[in-house]
Amino acid sequence: MLRLLLAVMLAATLTSAEPAPGDAALARRVEAALAPFHLAKRPPGANDWLAQHREAGQTLAEYMAARPRPAAVRRTTIYLRPLGAVEGDQPALLDAVQAALAAYFPVLVKRSPPHPLAAIPDRAQRQGGQGRQLLSTWLLEVLASDRPGDAHAVLGLTATDLWPGEGWNYVFGQASLVERVGVWSTARFGPAGDPLRLRRTVHTAVHETGHQFGLRHCIRWECLMNGSNHLAESDASPPWMCHECEAKIAWSLGGDPVLRLRRLAAFAKSSGFADAETMWTREAMSLE
Repeated sequence: MLRLLLAVMLAATLTSAEPAPGDAALARRVEAALAPFHLAKRPPGANDWLAQHREAGQTLAEYMAARPRPAAVRRTTIYLRPLGAVEGDQPALLDAVQAALAAYFPVLVKRSPPHPLAAIPDRAQRQGGQGRQLLSTWLLEVLASDRPGDAHAVLGLTATDLWPGEGWNYVFGQASLVERVGVWSTARFGPAGDPLRLRRTVHTAVHETGHQFGLRHCIRWECLMNGSNHLAESDASPPWMCHECEAKIAWSLGGDPVLRLRRLAAFAKSSGFADAETMWTREAMSLE
């Protein structure tokens, strides 16, 4: 079903009647219409992201001011690239992520050939609590080294655990906004067959891609773009973006926001994300 859904998404293209990128009025309409559906961010616990990382957040106005040319004007494609061997449930996860990215971000999503991880420098690997770990910043360099010119982003998926450098035990994923690359790992997302494994994989992939479109961590609302320090905190954040972040995507990429939300609801239904299906259906109806 995911392959069929993906084919439908990729076949659908923007028409001249749909809003173009950079439509501030559209972004503000999306923000206002969706605001009633979203909850204020709960206070962080002692070990949560905002208790340990000082962040200023980002309003829609600040986002538009910081990105004078919308992303879609210059780039057309998200590239999804496996890092290392594609084994076990990785093919199914890659299919799901490709379908999810095509729904969340109305651009082309293409699969790149796997990048082999045979020759890894000593500085880029170590032994951690989950066994072997790879240095996420080194993987970002690898992805940036042959990034296509038309890429919104190149995203790498690995089954090996990650750490981002000195002072950190691990990281679920990491992105470079300057280089337009991101990487995430499924090592801590549970065993194959666990329904949470798919949800966590999609969540992290979309979160890291959101950064590629200039979205900073959301600090005001319960949102997929919330930062997270640990798996329980990540699981507690929803699989949808808040109204502010949805408005940023509408401004950056244009297109019909109702059609996008309907596609998201269809993806959620096919993936068993009942809460997300309900949310996106309600949001779509509010904009019709």
